[in-house]
Amino acid sequence: MRRLERQLLRHHLCGRYPFYKPVLIGQVVEVRAQLIHTGTTSMHIAVDVFSRDPKASKLVQTTHCIIIFVAVNGEGPAGTRAALGAQK
Repeated sequence: MRRLERQLLRHHLCGRYPFYKPVLIGQVVEVRAQLIHTGTTSMHIAVDVFSRDPKASKLVQTTHCIIIFVAVNGEGPAGTRAALGAQK
């Protein structure tokens, strides 16, 4: 397992996240997140959201999305040409 250094991360992208079923007032909501990819300057996290009636035990998936976080420095995303000060 690779150790990730502490860096400032910026939320870069969250694709569409359509709701398959609405979450109603009073329902129990469970959010599950899993790190699915780590790059040299980014990480991708899969997020699944489930809900259920408090009196029921069966969870129903309500939505899913992939969130991408990118490491940044004072000049923008780390590792980019702009951040490294490269000339055109």
